[in-house]
Amino acid sequence: MSASGNGVSANELLAVMGSRELKDNSTVFAGVGAPMLASGLAQRMHAPLLTMVIEGGIVGPRWKPGSLPISTNEMR
Repeated sequence: MSASGNGVSANELLAVMGSRELKDNSTVFAGVGAPMLASGLAQRMHAPLLTMVIEGGIVGPRWKPGSLPISTNEMR
């Protein structure tokens, strides 16, 4: 289901809008789903020094392009 009629889902829209709020040289606490996607997108697009703290206890994760963990504990 498209959020805006142009093929963009509500989760995709949340991730993009959320990523725009995240600043370089800052820390963000992120969970699974749109928050994690927003954080990863921000790192790749404009905030390479963004530090993520994932709810599973991981600090500063970096993901391979094209993949995201399926849970917050996957990278332990």
